[in-house]
Amino acid sequence: MIFDIIFERVQNIENKIQVSIAKYTKKGMRGVAESFDEYMKDAEGNLIQEDHPEKSYLIKSPDNYFIMKGKVKVWFKWKEGDPFQAEHVASWNEEGNKEHPGFETLINEKVTSDTVSATYEASHTTGSDFESPLAKWHPKVSEAGVEILEDNTVLVCPMQYQRGWSFSRAVLLDGESLDIFKEGTDCYIVAGEELTVDETKKIESLKVKKITSTKITVVNNSGTFCVIAKMFK
Repeated sequence: MIFDIIFERVQNIENKIQVSIAKYTKKGMRGVAESFDEYMKDAEGNLIQEDHPEKSYLIKSPDNYFIMKGKVKVWFKWKEGDPFQAEHVASWNEEGNKEHPGFETLINEKVTSDTVSATYEASHTTGSDFESPLAKWHPKVSEAGVEILEDNTVLVCPMQYQRGWSFSRAVLLDGESLDIFKEGTDCYIVAGEELTVDETKKIESLKVKKITSTKITVVNNSGTFCVIAKMFK
């Protein structure tokens, strides 16, 4: 395991999920799992990963990094014996295109003889309602990592204590509003910028807020775009 990304804030939310936030990152910082044993585990020590129901070489994304600002590279490197191999890249792209047409372009995909990588940049000129992560399914490989490509990239990283959590992301442009609906029994959001909620209250930036009502309406008057992460079960 290689991990030198510093999380300034680590929050245990009601013993249900942990949310870690990194704000003062430096270019070149990395987090790398170098074997299957280093993948995320639940409170009992079991791997959290969920296998694709039809494609044994794909797993449901267990790490769920939300990029609020900045730029990162994510890669998956296979070696002999790993379930995912070079011939499975096209099938992985098919899964991505089901929910995000143009998947390969959206993630700036690069492929070599033993690695597939994606580059994600938070630089938004259009807003969006909540959508599933771009890479809902990950290649099942023994080495996977994330690297900071710009100083002060802001990451929000939820870690499940148990399987069953879902994650989505919305982008709210400056001056725009968005209705946020509660999903599941437990529902939380983290906003990259301060938001006004229901005209009078504030949601602080990079603080976890529990959604208890059926719907809240938020407005972004921060002067820039705001990425909103949602976590629910």
